[in-house]
Amino acid sequence: MLKKFEELWPSYPGLVEIIPQVVRVDEVLARKNLSIHRRWLEEQVGCKMERFFIIAGRLRPVKAPEFALTPFLEWNSEPLMPSTGASGDNDWLFKPHHHHLVYIGSVEEDTPSIQSFLSSLTSSHVHHVNSVDRECLHSLMLASDGLINCSISEGQSLTNMEAMTLGTAVLARANPGNCDLIRHNETGLIFSSPQELKLCLTRIACEQNLRRRLVESAYNWIHQPAFQPCNQIVKFRYLFSRLCAPNSPSFPSS
Repeated sequence: MLKKFEELWPSYPGLVEIIPQVVRVDEVLARKNLSIHRRWLEEQVGCKMERFFIIAGRLRPVKAPEFALTPFLEWNSEPLMPSTGASGDNDWLFKPHHHHLVYIGSVEEDTPSIQSFLSSLTSSHVHHVNSVDRECLHSLMLASDGLINCSISEGQSLTNMEAMTLGTAVLARANPGNCDLIRHNETGLIFSSPQELKLCLTRIACEQNLRRRLVESAYNWIHQPAFQPCNQIVKFRYLFSRLCAPNSPSFPSS
């Protein structure tokens, strides 16, 4: 974002400061209540939720929730081949319909396209539940195979950051905000097309070593000092002091 700003206004004389957003996540509480919130989700959708991906956030056009639907349905209709190093009982992977997709969030008012999209959710493996509290969402993130972000445009997505903080894999659509936050194949997976999304789903579901590496790298990256509350306080304090200084280039002349 800063690079784009500098390209558009290279001679801007005012103050430009980058202050990363901060997320507050209680991982201990999310893990403690994970089974409770998973059971709640199963009651809401009416089936067992062993393996699932989530798309979280208010459903509105810019979030493009429909982008993931067809690729997911196509991907989910075929069996998967787990990697050699996969652990546990993987028989479920060899059968079609091995995952569920859950949309979590309220619907923006006066959005016929979103209402039409929700009406099209007829698959028994695709579900929508209304907004949940933060604690429940974090537990469901931990229970899921990953968070999918399909947004056409993003700033600094708090949902992505929360997932990274919890150690949940993130699959994000390519846009400036997502690409600034997530490094492809390092701290998450980036996709630009439906076909790329299907490949990302396969990699996260089957390549356990990749999944662990991405999650660990994202967790370490999001826990660096720049994303901690104390740093945000210091940054804002400095920004306000600069803005209020009489000789500041941003200070209004009398």
